[in-house]
Amino acid sequence: MRHFENILLWILRLGLAAALFSPLVYSGNYFFPYIVPRAFYFQIIAEILLAATVTLIAFFPQHRPRWNILSVSLVIYLGIAVLTTLTSADITKSFFGTIERSFGSFHLLHYGMLFFAAIVTLKNQREWNALFTLSLAIALYAALDLLIPIILTSTTLPPTVAGNPIFLAAYLIFHTFFAAHLLQQTNIRWLKILLGIIIAVFAAAILTSGVRGAFIGLSAAIAFLLIFYSWQIKRFRIALIGGFLVFVAAYGFIFTNRDHPIVKNNFILSRITDFSLEDATTKARFAMWKMALKGFQERPFFGWGRENYSIVFNTHYDPSFDDANVSEGWEDRTHNIFLEELTYGGIIGLLSYILILTATFYILKKNIILFALLVGYIVQNLFGVDNLNEHIPFFLLLAYSDFKARGLHNLQPPSTHHSPKFSFAASITATSLLAIILVFFFFTWKPAAAIRNFRSATLDISQNNIPAFKTHYQKGKTLAASSPYLQLEGMSIIMSLMINGDFIQQASNAYLYYSSLVVPDMAKLAMRNPAEQRWIFFLAKLYQNQAALTRNISLLDEAQNIWNQLVSSSPERKNFREAYEYSQQLRAAITAVGSITPTSPSPHNPSRK
Repeated sequence: MRHFENILLWILRLGLAAALFSPLVYSGNYFFPYIVPRAFYFQIIAEILLAATVTLIAFFPQHRPRWNILSVSLVIYLGIAVLTTLTSADITKSFFGTIERSFGSFHLLHYGMLFFAAIVTLKNQREWNALFTLSLAIALYAALDLLIPIILTSTTLPPTVAGNPIFLAAYLIFHTFFAAHLLQQTNIRWLKILLGIIIAVFAAAILTSGVRGAFIGLSAAIAFLLIFYSWQIKRFRIALIGGFLVFVAAYGFIFTNRDHPIVKNNFILSRITDFSLEDATTKARFAMWKMALKGFQERPFFGWGRENYSIVFNTHYDPSFDDANVSEGWEDRTHNIFLEELTYGGIIGLLSYILILTATFYILKKNIILFALLVGYIVQNLFGVDNLNEHIPFFLLLAYSDFKARGLHNLQPPSTHHSPKFSFAASITATSLLAIILVFFFFTWKPAAAIRNFRSATLDISQNNIPAFKTHYQKGKTLAASSPYLQLEGMSIIMSLMINGDFIQQASNAYLYYSSLVVPDMAKLAMRNPAEQRWIFFLAKLYQNQAALTRNISLLDEAQNIWNQLVSSSPERKNFREAYEYSQQLRAAITAVGSITPTSPSPHNPSRK
């Protein structure tokens, strides 16, 4: 049995290592190639970790986790996420999440699997340091992938393995402090120098990314460290306070001169000083936060469920969002982690999240480096959006905090084994493995295969391969049958990718053929939740395009019915009014047999993330 135990432990160690590579995963076979494939990759790894964890603790009770306030808090948080999914405004969307974000409650549970696999597997500081070191190596590769092309070619923000610079910057904040944590532990001179260089590279990459939220978060963490150490270490107090004041004065000088050509023409300086209550991004944030608070007032206890802020956005739309004139007129995130949790899970969801943070702060009170990291993480997420690149190191930080709370940093796994009856352990393992296999098939493999088929359907359109399109499209629909929202989103992306440039005008017959297959299916799904106005709006524009090409007034009537519904629900919303007015102009043009130009709706661009 000892041999079997070692095999399970090595499976877990390798699985944890494999999970660290998730932020580098990319595949053009999926929509949002920097999000969707890495989400599915991580889910598969997490499910393998869960299978190995259940088997290990069933056969070898000495590996069962010791409960403490942090692990209990996390279980409560995950349980509330599932509960608020069942009470949500759209259960399947809240459970599966959206293609673009891939962060429903099902995905969240996988981060819980990572947490419990880590606390069961990593029993001493040496093992944790090995995991942090591997994660640092991966993060260093991602940082250099951003910096080296800029250094060599003087270009700005080339494509990176991490994808969106926001994803990279948040990811590197964690690893900046993981490196500082390792530096604090070692007395080896060359290793200290190496870790210092790595920290400098990470800081340079964060600044180069131009992500203001990450800059604020990093600055807050560093400021906290300077203030703490100036208080604790008297002999360095003057130097540390002086350094802090110099930093503040330097930034203040640059900020007050942000309109100077030297600052405006420098990408980094212009980004970190581009703060104003009057800029479009700030106005949009304030509008979204007001909508979130209104949504909370309507559902104060259990919230709207994960991934359902878009419903709050539509239901409580604030006209001041139009004044910001940003994005496509739709938002699915509050851009504030506390309002996000409040929207998702109501007051119980927010309190459970705060409980996790409070427990972690308490545990890390003697590890000031990681305490500062948590400060920076929270400050950054007052303005940002969580993503997989950020969640993996965050949940590993929670697991490491749990390890420190148990006080096992110098304790090896027990040598005495107390195994339960084989039949009992085997039955528990077999039942759990069967459940995990079923979960994998229905909730991981099938959605992944559905998205892959929908993506193939868009390529079939570009090659005008009708038989292949029919096959891939039908497979996608069938595989996504358990998630109407996934079906609807996949269909909408197919149509949005087909409508680009002059495709409608130059290949009008092909456009009409493909849309005749997809639009009726969309119509059946779009009205299942009238609060999901984005897809209803998109459907109306598709009807308008068909009407413009065929001069079919009945199709325009379908669009008009939707515009009437949308305008009556939100009479002050700018894009609804404009679409309604265009519909009236189109009707007049069709009646007069005049020149008609179809619109090009594009709900989002799945190639950008």
